[in-house]
Amino acid sequence: MVFTERGVHGGTYGGKFVAYDYAAWLNPGFKYAAYKVLDDYFTGELQHRNSLSAQLNMKCHEFDQKKDMASFCGQGLAAWRYTKPVLVAEINSLANQLQITIPGLSGICRYEITGRRGRY
Repeated sequence: MVFTERGVHGGTYGGKFVAYDYAAWLNPGFKYAAYKVLDDYFTGELQHRNSLSAQLNMKCHEFDQKKDMASFCGQGLAAWRYTKPVLVAEINSLANQLQITIPGLSGICRYEITGRRGRY
């Protein structure tokens, strides 16, 4: 379909299929390439290539996410080495302050970070 308009924004306009036909007439190589793409599409080969490309992109994205998480975790573990002893000391100090003390029975119900209570 081709149509012409007059005026300031005038010109001759055509649909995409007219453009494809004109390009095929100008260059037989274009016509062959267009038929090859259509054939690949109808046989499913073109979709398979796009699917592989999508899978590759997803794997690259997953790799980047896991690499960032590993880096983040590594930084967290390095910081944990210094913060853990301080937190353990503070927890034990507060737990000792909350304990009811009976003279002669100190340290019976001490909370430890291992999660066990009442170690004798």
